[in-house]
Order: sequence, then C-alpha cells, then structure tokens
Amino acid sequence: MTAALTVLAGCQPTLVAEFRDKAVVQAYLYADHAPEVRVSKLIAFRDDAVYSDEDVNALTVTVTDDTTDESVALSPRGDGLYSTDAMRVAAGHTYSLRMPYNGESVTATTEIPAKPTGMATSRTVITAMGFPGSTRQGGFGNQGAEITWDNPEGDYYMLSVENVETNPRPIFDEDEVDEDWPRPSFRVEPTQGTSAMLSQMSFSYYGRHNVILIRMRPEYALLYSTSGDTSQTLTEIHANVDGGYGIFTGANCDTLQVSVTSSSIR
Repeated sequence: MTAALTVLAGCQPTLVAEFRDKAVVQAYLYADHAPEVRVSKLIAFRDDAVYSDEDVNALTVTVTDDTTDESVALSPRGDGLYSTDAMRVAAGHTYSLRMPYNGESVTATTEIPAKPTGMATSRTVITAMGFPGSTRQGGFGNQGAEITWDNPEGDYYMLSVENVETNPRPIFDEDEVDEDWPRPSFRVEPTQGTSAMLSQMSFSYYGRHNVILIRMRPEYALLYSTSGDTSQTLTEIHANVDGGYGIFTGANCDTLQVSVTSSSIR
C-alpha cells in the first residue's frame, strides 16, 4: 500500500519571528508495514537565521513499540528518510518516536487503529465519458459509486484512489495531456461518517482503480483540514510532535477495486 505514504514531501520556507532550528517530522505508520520517518529542517525566510550543523541524514532516530517494549534504531536511506526491516507495525499497538536534534529531544506517540470493517461499494463498474476535442466530461454514464463502511465510534476515514493500469488511458482528449495533467490518483477529504461518493467526474483515467479506505488518527485528519494537505502545513503545526514540528501518526486500511469504462458517442 503506497497511497498516503507519499501524502507530503519536504518543507517550504516559512517566516518565523524568533527562529530556532527545529526538526520537521513526517511519519505515517501503517499496520503490517515497516515504519518510515522522514526528517527535514525548518527553513526561515530571512537572512539572519542561524542554523545548526545537524545533518538530517545522520540522526539517531528510534521507534519503540510501547506495547511490547521493542525499540529499533532506524537506518538513514538518504534525503532525510529513515526506515528499518526489523519491525512491522501492528494494529492496536502504541508507538513512540525519539530523536535528539539541536539540543532538544524530539518525541511523539501514536496508536495504530484497527483495520476498517464493512467496506463495500454500490457498483464496481463506473461509466465515464470525455467529449472528443474537449477537456470537460459530459453528464453521461452512471453517477459513480458510493463507498460505505462501519464506523460505530465516529473515527476518521479517508479514501485514496489509485489507477493501477500500466499505461492508463485519459478520459479526456489525449491531445490535451501534458506534464500538468492530473496524476492517476486522487483522495477524498477525511470524514467521520460511514460513506463517501466517488463521482464519475473525479476520475481522469479509464481502467482499474484501487479504492483504499484509510482509518486514521485525528492528527492525520487535522493535517488535511488545516491548509489543503501542503508541505507548508508541517512547518506551522506541531500536530503531535514535541520538540519539533510535523506529524507522527498511525493508520490502517482496506482495499477494493472499481473499473472505469467508456461509452461511445454516436
């Protein structure tokens, strides 16, 4: 499951009144996956800012399974990314992060939620249509699919949709496709409800799509609700990270598949 593992990247310049070099943490722990933590520097948009000599690729990053008391030192992989093959994240367990940075102890704790239950779709085939020579969809075909799930406790859920075709075919006029064309994936905003609609107009490509239902922690949802899921957000909120900025959060997911097909205009 790669969705949402690549939800954010890096950090953008930010104006800080009294700047202090702090670590920016980005970590999404998914059940049944190895833990990964990305660390970047807080960047001040000012000439007199003083940075420490901390190297984001040479830090001591430790993740502990507080449920079993197992601690693992993560290995640097470059570009501030740390991971390990010695641990797998488990649902229901609590995990903590510890990392010294610029004279401070950066810490965070999260719990991994249980896997979603009751996931279902109102239809597995969605008919979408792009008019020839146009980049706008028509109002033809069916009206998409409703994805439903159980949520008796009012937890946060989010849908991530990924086209899994090797060479996905655009729904719209292929002559209009360029580097700015939408990626073959999209997300639906977090909700505490029990359903979400996937409109036919949400899709940019035909073919098979994985629909991933992510059960997330409140701090994960907060990151999406603040300023549009941007890297700038990480530098402006502590979320659940003490001694630094960013997020250290847990998630679990379930997946089903829908197909998007075309219908010719005659």
